[in-house]
Amino acid sequence: MLRGLIVLALPLAMGCSVIMAISGPGPKDTNVLAVGTPRETVVGELGAPENFQPLPEGGTVETHTFKDGLPWWANILRGTAWAAGDVFTLCFSELVTFPLELGVFNPSIYSARIIYDSENRVRQAIARDSHGTVIYSSGSESGLKS
Repeated sequence: MLRGLIVLALPLAMGCSVIMAISGPGPKDTNVLAVGTPRETVVGELGAPENFQPLPEGGTVETHTFKDGLPWWANILRGTAWAAGDVFTLCFSELVTFPLELGVFNPSIYSARIIYDSENRVRQAIARDSHGTVIYSSGSESGLKS
């Protein structure tokens, strides 16, 4: 019975890990958080902010959440390996590659809180991983609160 369910489910799972691997996000350059970087450059790299708050003295505070992945060539190489595994094992490799994509190769999620001056340039920035560990910091920390 279980064997029959597995055989029926394999065609449905065919290629899931391949698609996940190939469509994975690329790496993000946190150096755009350096003091003086224009807001447009930050938004171009990290995407639109989730929160936006104007400051009374001019400028803004923005919060970004972003995924940091592998380079495009690594995603293509991994997807090609998973596709070859599907072909040569009649999709039984999905029993291994799909959980790998969900766990090991799942992109890391980061958050960044950025304070811009009145000219829309980074004045202060701090980026943290999903555990709250600081991975990047620029400018004076005095104005940044978690």
